[in-house]
Amino acid sequence: MTMFSFSHRFNAAALGFLACLCLSHGLAAADGKTTAPKLSAAQVVEKHVAARGGLQAWRAVQSISFSGKMDAGGKHKAQLPFVLEKKRPRKERVELVFANDTAVQVYDGTNGWKLRPYLGRREVEPYSPEELKSASLESDIDGPLVDYTAKGNKVELEGVERVENQDAYKLKLTMKGGEVQRDETNAITKFAIVDRFSGEGRTSKMFWKGCGPRTPGTALACSVAHDKHNVWAVGSCDDAMAKAVNALVDQQGGWALVREGELVATVRYEIGGLMTCRPAEALDAEMQALYAEAGRVDWMYEPTFRPRWYPGFPERLMFATLTCAPWTWVLVAPCEQAPQGFLNVQTGAVHPVVW
Repeated sequence: MTMFSFSHRFNAAALGFLACLCLSHGLAAADGKTTAPKLSAAQVVEKHVAARGGLQAWRAVQSISFSGKMDAGGKHKAQLPFVLEKKRPRKERVELVFANDTAVQVYDGTNGWKLRPYLGRREVEPYSPEELKSASLESDIDGPLVDYTAKGNKVELEGVERVENQDAYKLKLTMKGGEVQRDETNAITKFAIVDRFSGEGRTSKMFWKGCGPRTPGTALACSVAHDKHNVWAVGSCDDAMAKAVNALVDQQGGWALVREGELVATVRYEIGGLMTCRPAEALDAEMQALYAEAGRVDWMYEPTFRPRWYPGFPERLMFATLTCAPWTWVLVAPCEQAPQGFLNVQTGAVHPVVW
């Protein structure tokens, strides 16, 4: 009998993502084959910025404001009114109305403060180190490619790849400090698989679209992952993902939710990380507490052509790693045949993880 291992500890570096990001710009391919690059990296970025209004136009923008409604997830699928304001240099203010109270987050370019009455916290609190890190990047009005050299970012051309039956330029974008951030505006977050059979804690990771937490410093981890039952984690930052996975290590499996840097809910599956021998009432109490805390997270959602996910708490990610499902490409734990873990289960082909 193969025993499941929960002995390996993790840090943000172990669950860290490669310092690159694939940005695609469609190019018509007459012969259906990948063509050699015709533009340099700088030229691709120049065209990208021009398509968004041009460099001079963005330099003239000193402040920007967004307003709308945010999906809050949970059983009632509430929509919360919000206002997001950004101002140079890297200042940001967010107001969110929840249950007749207004939550406020403010970042002045150096320090940040938050007021979260929806959590019963009616005193102003400082940002955590992880929140400061996220705010310093998210407060950038025009994004990492506009004036990228002045921001200390580096862009390299890696070639041309086929994307949705078109040729696309692939760029490697290295952020200042060498760290890759999710693109929450396009519902992109981070997803990881941790091998718990070998005891080595080998990890595969990729960017994930349409399902995961938008809330900074937040992650969900679970040891139920059909059909191999490795640990999976989805999150908005590496530190939160590592904290959630380590909570599973401590309790020998189950569920763990980290919200805004704090471990707020756990469900214990002490039998192989899959089941519990405790009374049903005890398990239900933990699950209801998990659902309640998850209802305070802003969960991304984007419909897919196969209806695998639903708005709100992404419980169905338990089935995201099925290798017997009718899809082809699946993220699995790293192995000699698939070092990065991205595998076509029908053909055995592998593909580098570039997003």
